[in-house]
Parts: sequence; C-alpha cells; structure tokens
Amino acid sequence: TPAPTASPVALTGLTPGTTYAVSIVSNCAGGLTSSALTTSFTTLSPPPANDDCANAISLTSSETCVPVTGSTLGATRSLTGTCAGTDDDDVWYSFVATSTQHTVRVVGNSSFDAVIDARAGSCASSTNIGCVDATASGSAETLVLPGLTVGATYYVRVYGYSSTAPSTAANGGFTICVTNPANAPCAQITNAAVTAASTTGQLTFTAATGATNYTLTLAPTAGGTTSTATLSGSPISLTGLTPSTAYTITITTNCSNGGISTPVVVNFTTGAPVPPPANDECAGAISLTSSTTCTPTAGSSVGATSSTVTGSCVGTPDSDVWYSFVATNTSHTIRVVGTGTFDAVVNLRSGACPGVNIGSCQDNSGEGGTEIITANSLTVGATYYVRVFDYYGESGDFTICITNPSPCAAPTAAGTNTVTSTSANVTFTASASATSYT
Repeated sequence: TPAPTASPVALTGLTPGTTYAVSIVSNCAGGLTSSALTTSFTTLSPPPANDDCANAISLTSSETCVPVTGSTLGATRSLTGTCAGTDDDDVWYSFVATSTQHTVRVVGNSSFDAVIDARAGSCASSTNIGCVDATASGSAETLVLPGLTVGATYYVRVYGYSSTAPSTAANGGFTICVTNPANAPCAQITNAAVTAASTTGQLTFTAATGATNYTLTLAPTAGGTTSTATLSGSPISLTGLTPSTAYTITITTNCSNGGISTPVVVNFTTGAPVPPPANDECAGAISLTSSTTCTPTAGSSVGATSSTVTGSCVGTPDSDVWYSFVATNTSHTIRVVGTGTFDAVVNLRSGACPGVNIGSCQDNSGEGGTEIITANSLTVGATYYVRVFDYYGESGDFTICITNPSPCAAPTAAGTNTVTSTSANVTFTASASATSYT
C-alpha cells in the first residue's frame, strides 16, 4: 500500500485488463484520520499478437470460407485515413495468393461494424488495393480482390468503424476468411432497383450467372436495425418499413464455385405515410345495400390501422376496415374477394360499434381468394358490421358485396315428357312463393 504525501501517485506492477479499487484516507495530527475517498479504474487490455503488420496472422485460402476468429480488443492504430471510419484499433492478417482473384470476408459480432483494408507490398511499404464498409454492425463485409499475383503475399487490416474502443473481446470480435473461386469470378447482379411505398417495397434485379443464392442486408441509411436474409432470386418483397425513411440494401451473389461477389448497393426512400381510409374505424363504416345478386364494391385497407375490438380472429388484424348493412332478410351472404396477394379475413359483428362477433371469422382461402359468410337468424331492420383485414397484416385491395335470398324463388327440377314432333309437356317442381308461372 503506497504512503504518498501529495498527488499524483504512481502505481506500478498492475495487471493488464484488470479493474482496481482505490481508497484514499487523510492522516492528520493527533492520530486523526478522515473518511475514505474511493475511486476505481481498469487497466488497458494488452494488444493482440497481430496488433502490427509485422505480426500478421497468416490465413490459408480455400474454395469455401473457413472462418478464423479475431478481435480488436486492446489493438492500437497502425495506419491513418486509408479507408472509412476511425482506424484506431486495427489488427493484421496475411495470405499468399494462389490465384489471380481472392475474396476476403469478415463477419462482425452484433456490436462490431467491421472495415476491411487490403494491402499489397511489404509491412514497411504497403499500398491499399481495396476497402469495404458496405454494411453495419453484425453483418458481413465482402471484398473481392482481382488482378493478384500468384505467390505474392497480401495483407488485410481489420478495424471497427466506430471511434469507441471495444470493452470486451466479444464487442470487438469477428470472423475472417479468404477464398479463391475454382472457376470464373462470382458475378454481381445487374439492374437492381426498388419500388417503394410508405411501408413496403419490392426489389427486382437480373440474376447473376453462376449464382446459387443471394445474401441481402437491409438497414436505415442513417443507422438502425440491420436485417439479413438469404434469397433465391428476384423479386423480393420488403415489408415493415418506416414511412419517409432512407434505406440501404446490399446484395451479394453466392456462386456455385465457392466465390462471393462484391456487394451491389441500392439506396431508396420510402414514401410519406398514407392517411387512413374513411372506414378505418367502425364509426366510419361504409354502408352496403343488400341485393339478390352480388354487386361488388371496391375496398382497400391501404393506410388502415388496427381497431380495438372484443373477440379474436385468425391472422394479424393491424390494418382493418369496416362496412355495415341493414338486414332485409333473416339470411344474408357476405362475399369478399382479395385482389393480388390480399388474403382476406372477414369478421361479422352485431350490436353497437364495434359490435361483438357473430360466429367465427372467415378465412378459408389464401391470397387472392374468395371468403363467404352465410349468416342466418338475423333480425330484419337491424344493422350489422363487417370487418375486413389481411391475414398477414399487410394492406391491399379487395371487393365486397352483400346478398340476400330472392323473395320469389324459382321452380326446380325442370323436365319434359310426352314429346312429339309438334308438342311436349314441361314438368317442374313448384315454388312455394309463386302464384303463377311465365
């Protein structure tokens, strides 16, 4: 325990990466002592073995990715300003080119946003031959290096984009691998474009030759949650987007020869929020008139929100719309036909808005299908409500109609007998409501 007489006090012989508690007590005349002043600190972690280029870890290239675990915890700065981000915690790797093209792939842990800086030459004098920082934390960075010299040694510098140093090995953690395609380089997709609405979009592109599948990442351009998916091809539906927001998509081709293409980057901005339709809530229900034949009324749930109702239905009713009708018969039929990918769920309700369920919700078909509810024992003159939404919680279009049985039923079982060249008898089963026939 040191016995200092003034500040500062030099502490030596400490252990790297260790947290220490410090207590300082004043010793006064007459043997008096003060209460303790306490503080704590953590010594810096030791730099990793590959903190400098001279100690770069050698990687072996193969046709498929064989990940090697790495971390920038305790790393220091070797170079400045070559690539994007703050390169104050770089670590080094090397590989010997076995073909004229190699691919370097680094996948950061959930809180590590990796930057790759590839270099040719020697540790004493190297030249940048490629940088990449196309994705965010927890995502894959892929750098394709063409035009290499077989037998030459190349260096790869990895660091975190952020200026905040990692506090644990996991925070600065990543995996790295070097691959060399057995055949031709892995091609990029072409003609990539996004058509966006306020909360949805569709990505289309022309497939790449030799592609097995594609890796897509989607994130707000300004930062936020990154989504990653493996896709088989175009088109790709984008859902759950935020209105009036800029997004960045990267699409990487994964080829059958083991190669990985350079990512294609697509930027797009979603549209402004769509105002809710007039019949977004039960109080604004659109009144439908029942007839003996279906007269379709066009409907849409685009911009609709979720209504608070009692009683549950199948699916995700977060964009429902409302209709009403006055019963003119004790039996009515509700018919809803989805347009395109709209998978309609139909909910019949009685009583004051928003009413209560009558029977179960109807969802017997799929996207673009027809849903039919036949409701019996209705009260003539009473108002009933119909709630419509998409099973998957998406918005879309449909048609709806209400029908009731004809008050004058047709005869049935028509037939003939005693047919001659100039005469015949027509037979049928009479209708209970008919007074005569024409």
